[in-house]
Amino acid sequence: AHAFNEVFVMALQACSTDEACAADMGGDALAAYDGLAARMAQSSFPFDFPLPSGGQAERSLTFSDLETAAASYMYSETARMIFLRALAAAMRDDLVPLARVVYDSLYLDPGTMEPVPDPSYSDAVYYGVECNDYEFGSSDDYLRAGDAVDTGIPRLGTIFYGDLPCVFWPVEQVDRARPAGLAADGIPTLVLVGTADPATPIVNARRIASRLADGYLVTEEGGPHIIFGWGNTCVDDLVTAFVVSDIVPEKRETSCDGVVIDSYVPLPPSDAAGFADPLEALASVDTEIYYLPEYYYWDLETARAVGCPFGGALAFEPSEEGELYALEGCSFAQGFMMTGTGAYNYEEGRFSLNVAVTGLKSGDLVYTREGDGTMSVRGQYGGETIDLSE
Repeated sequence: AHAFNEVFVMALQACSTDEACAADMGGDALAAYDGLAARMAQSSFPFDFPLPSGGQAERSLTFSDLETAAASYMYSETARMIFLRALAAAMRDDLVPLARVVYDSLYLDPGTMEPVPDPSYSDAVYYGVECNDYEFGSSDDYLRAGDAVDTGIPRLGTIFYGDLPCVFWPVEQVDRARPAGLAADGIPTLVLVGTADPATPIVNARRIASRLADGYLVTEEGGPHIIFGWGNTCVDDLVTAFVVSDIVPEKRETSCDGVVIDSYVPLPPSDAAGFADPLEALASVDTEIYYLPEYYYWDLETARAVGCPFGGALAFEPSEEGELYALEGCSFAQGFMMTGTGAYNYEEGRFSLNVAVTGLKSGDLVYTREGDGTMSVRGQYGGETIDLSE
């Protein structure tokens, strides 16, 4: 619980030192969150959520939802940035992005609010292990132990209560005596951790490494919950050399560069009149689709449909080459409604949209983002021929 609070503060502080993030947040991100949390602790916040049908549903968010979203999205640099964008939107009285984060965190279908099973995770297995690894005592013992958390940890302290089901575990408990700290005498051992890991905190990693007879601590500044295999060559090269070639690091502790949050992506204008031209508008659509929690954490196998922020729907599904999209009256900004299709070709790295646009102006546009990042839009818009690129 302490680690979640500390990592959360790190993410908010990273926002405050980022000009674009601080601007979207309206100032200090920590103050913004604490203010919203205080208001939500008093009452729930009602709002309208866009449905894949094109309609809207009356929903509400609570303080518990806010903490769920914050804690669940602290595991990686991108997730933290997506949460910060949602928090910034909430500062503008737009609760839809935050709701998307909540529903993704709770494995709920945003349209139906029905559970979405995750075949890679089992609560039963988690508690079957957790509840037999530790001595939890009675429910009263657990709740009284939480009193210090409630008063001493200012944010996300409810993480402490995640194992409360274990006090009701029906199976006879085995011996819970804790084993001696691992020394692994004669066995070279790597310990890997990000300084912004809320779930396996760096303070624990240092404690483990200090007891190892032949241990090597590899840290990444900021970083995700699991730091190996995400493209940080400082980490990946050390681990690969150790596993493949039996080469241990030169130093007992190696610190690798990293970040707490990915480069912040500013929120788009809510009105299409805020875009300089159709290329900027469609590039924004490209970005907003990518950072939708429903898309970003998509399993790449199941066809899905989501409500667009200002009406209409976006559907996406896998294809032989990558992904296919269908847009029906979809608006990511007022005055720029799109109906058409799109595709993402994995091998070529090309993303494209072929849409009829209505709103401020009408037209037919083809937008393409090539694998090298080059973007272009061609077609008719507002009675004029458009051919833009950058």
